[in-house]
Amino acid sequence: MKHIWWINHHAVPPIVPGGTRHYSLAKEIMNLGDYKVTIINGSFDHLTPHFEEGAKWGSELSAPVLRCYDGVDFLSLPTPYYEGNASLGRLKNMWSFYKNAQKYLGICIPNIIDRPDMIIGSTVHPLAAYAGYKLSQRYNVPFIYEVRDLWPLTLVEIGKISKYNPVALAFGYLDRTMAKASELIITTAPLMQNYYIDNYRIDASKFIWITNGSDITKVQTSGDDRIGNNAVIRIGYTGTLGLANGIELFLKNLNEVHKDVLKHFNFTFIGNGIKKPELITYCKKYYLPVIFQSAVPKNNIVDVLTQFDMLLVIVLPSPIYRYGTSLNKMADYFAIGRPIMMIGNVAQNPVIESGAGFIGTDINDLEAILKSIIACSPEDLQKKANNARAYAALHYDWTQLSKRLLEKLKPLMQGETTRCSY
Repeated sequence: MKHIWWINHHAVPPIVPGGTRHYSLAKEIMNLGDYKVTIINGSFDHLTPHFEEGAKWGSELSAPVLRCYDGVDFLSLPTPYYEGNASLGRLKNMWSFYKNAQKYLGICIPNIIDRPDMIIGSTVHPLAAYAGYKLSQRYNVPFIYEVRDLWPLTLVEIGKISKYNPVALAFGYLDRTMAKASELIITTAPLMQNYYIDNYRIDASKFIWITNGSDITKVQTSGDDRIGNNAVIRIGYTGTLGLANGIELFLKNLNEVHKDVLKHFNFTFIGNGIKKPELITYCKKYYLPVIFQSAVPKNNIVDVLTQFDMLLVIVLPSPIYRYGTSLNKMADYFAIGRPIMMIGNVAQNPVIESGAGFIGTDINDLEAILKSIIACSPEDLQKKANNARAYAALHYDWTQLSKRLLEKLKPLMQGETTRCSY
């Protein structure tokens, strides 16, 4: 049996809210052959607790915890509590994850997990992936670099830090090192490889695009008869309610929509985040047709999404989207079989390619989008819903995505390439 360590600081199991990309890929890979996948994450996350016991419980761990979910092992390394997405505490948390990965996994202890045959190091932040790279050198096994966010480019282009900031320079060095040393680069956005080809002169054959997928592609959903046949169109959103997610800007523009248009809609935002109390207060103040609900575990998402006639995606303007996007929610939205309302300008937009919904490239297009939805016949809405479901079956099915990935991983685990180090 071949054993894969998949290192992702923020990976979560399906029993809590959040993206379960690595759990789903791991489960499918193990179903496809004689493989074992262990996901290695951190014990604390300021947005999503990794444990049923809660975030505080995870932040107080003094040793790794191993738990199994449907055959997929999660090894959680102790990481400290912090507040805020962009804080010194978060940087300390990142460093703690890296150091504890070396401490607990640098010398394989049999009563923790078995020795790896391959290590996949995954961003969000480069230190987590770099922990995987250093461990791959320790065990002399192939290192695979999974890029889910371009660091430091994302931070620079959203204006968080200068490209000359020491953090940006350090993360840039780590990114370049891992991209060159890896034997395969997995990207989540369709055009992300262009960044590495243009900046590091890496050959295109070294990349594989594995988008975020959905387990819902195999589920027979119900409730399609509601689409277009209700007096009020129910639009749902799932995800973090933070500044970077554009909810505040959306609601302020919603407040400008003419009441004769607004009366046809009801919006539900499902999720948590630091902006949530403020957003609730704003909607009450202006009597907006908006409901807020708490985040739900991934394994309950089908029941949640089938409540709605349509599903909402908001992408704030950023040059980073010239490489496309691969939002976790997008795959589930398509798979559930509902039209999609999207505000945002991204390259290779799946909503446009599939004909599954309504697009506005700018938040100022909001009223025009809502008017076009009102004008759409039930038959056309149902066609968009069918397009979404068909697109998901082709592009977002975890089994098919895992097969594509395993085709690339198998020869590397069998030693059919020459290992390199930098």
